[in-house]
This record gives sequence, C-alpha cells and structure tokens, in this order.
Amino acid sequence: MKKSSKIALISTLTAVVGVIVFIIGMSIIGWDFKRLDVAEYTAKSYAAGQTEHVERIELNIKTFPIVVTLGDVTSLDYYETNDSDTSVTYENGTLKIVEKYMYNPFKSGMFNMSRSGHRFVLTVSDGSDLVINGSNCNISASNIVFSDIDIRVTNLDIMLKDCTADSFKANSTNLDAKLIGCEMNSLTVDATNADVSMNGCEIGSVIVDSTNSDVDILGGTYSELSVESTNNDIDIERASVQTIVLRGTNGDYVLENVTVDYLTAEATNLDADLEIAGEKAEYTIKTRGNGLPREQTGTTDKLINLSGLNCEVELKFITAVGGVRPN
Repeated sequence: MKKSSKIALISTLTAVVGVIVFIIGMSIIGWDFKRLDVAEYTAKSYAAGQTEHVERIELNIKTFPIVVTLGDVTSLDYYETNDSDTSVTYENGTLKIVEKYMYNPFKSGMFNMSRSGHRFVLTVSDGSDLVINGSNCNISASNIVFSDIDIRVTNLDIMLKDCTADSFKANSTNLDAKLIGCEMNSLTVDATNADVSMNGCEIGSVIVDSTNSDVDILGGTYSELSVESTNNDIDIERASVQTIVLRGTNGDYVLENVTVDYLTAEATNLDADLEIAGEKAEYTIKTRGNGLPREQTGTTDKLINLSGLNCEVELKFITAVGGVRPN
C-alpha cells in the first residue's frame, strides 16, 4: 500500500473513531449540550444604597443574558464564574457593570451554554438612561419608562415590550430587535445585518442604515420611516406612516393596507407590492425606470415616488368605507 493511501486510511479511521466517541459521550449526558459547560456559577447581588440615586446605567457584558425589570430601587442579581469576573460600581449617579470574560477551555470547558439559565436581572426605576456596550448581549425588558437607550454591541438580541423612551440608538454588527407596543420619539439603527420588527408601536422617527435589512412592521403609527440598505427587505402591514423612504440596491418592499402621505421606493433591482389605504386621485405619482405604474398628478400634496432599473412593481389603492379602513 502506498504511503499516501496509508495516511488517508489512518485519517479516515481517526475521524470515524472521533465521531463514535462524540456520539457515545453525548449519549451519556442525554444530548444535553448545556452539560458541556463546566464553569462554576456563584450567585451575587447588588442594591443601591439610600444615598445612591442612579440616573444612568452602563453595562459592558460579554456572555450573560440580561433581563431588565422595574422597581423602586436599582439592583442587580448576577453571577460570577471561574471564567469571568463582574464588577459593579457606583459614581456620581452612574451605575457601571462590567463583565471580564477570560476564555479558558481547560478550566471551564469550551462551551458556556449554561449562560442562558443564569441571567443577570437588572432592576431599574422609571426615567433611567440605559447605556450598553459589549461583544454579545441578549436583553429583554417590559413596562419600563427609559429616558434614553444607547446600545453599542457587536451581536445584539433585544426585546422591548410596552416600554417608553425618548430615544433608542443601536449600533451593531448583527442586530435582532423586537419592539411590541412601545412608544418612542426616535429609533435609530446602524448595523451590518439588521433584523427589526415592530408591532403596535408609536414612534416618531425610525431610521435604519445597514447592509442587510429585514424590517417588519405590523400596526402602529410612525411619523417617519427611513430604511437604506444594500439588500432591503421591508414588510409593512396595517400601519400609519406619514413619510416612508426605502432605498437599496436590491429592494423587496411589501406594503399591505398602509396609510402614507409621502412614499419613496427606490432600488436598482426593485420588487414591490404596494397597497395604499387612500384615494388614488389624491396622489401625485412620479416614476423613473421600466416596469413602473403610470405617472399622474394628484389633487393634494400626497406623493409616491418610484425609481429603479430592473423593476417589478404593483401599486394599488384601497378606499376606506365609512371612515374605517378595510381588513
């Protein structure tokens, strides 16, 4: 047998043995991947003292998920492990929470999958600023009034339900944001990959700037929605938006039963299904490109502006009956 054939045979047998050992090992632990996390977790807590009036919370968390709850006193229930240390300090109205994660597979294993079952619980009072920095962050909050939310996290997964904020800014590489029943003056997203969903929200200005956008809106009212992306996937249903601006290289836009006064939909490759709740005669329609609807001059200042190079666009209007939009 040639030497090269022997090496290939040995490599194959080694791989097969490795797969068998992996299957046997996972079977022993019941295929519970969390048991691969052998880090030791120690529960700790912090509560602001009577002389500590917390107006701003700054978090720099690497590996733990965070749940934000409402309370009278700012506090934190958290964990320290043999591969991470967390410091909690207060100074001049600002509470700083910093996790220092030290990757050591020989000491705590190659996985930290048990982090999902060891959440940090941050309790805040209404009106606090929330500032978050870090590499990975999983955040959820409900029924809280924030002043400003400013998040700069590489991989961010955030869910806000029935929350209020003056402004919400998110700067991420990979962003997954879900907002349900929230009220905000402004929402600004700067991300490489932005997955944003809003359900029944009332927001003044929504601005999304990304490379790949997936924006879903169901119900709610907005004064302005602007999404600019290379690959722009937009789905808006039964919402009221005064101004919509959608721009991209590849644009896939779906509007279903949407009230809008000013609509701009542009893309080099434009695929759009636009259903507007309103009278067609009221809208001036301007187009630039092939495969677009006919232009017209409207009876009001309402405007629809469509532009593209390779276009497949359907534009239709549905009329409210008795002042009520159709289902």
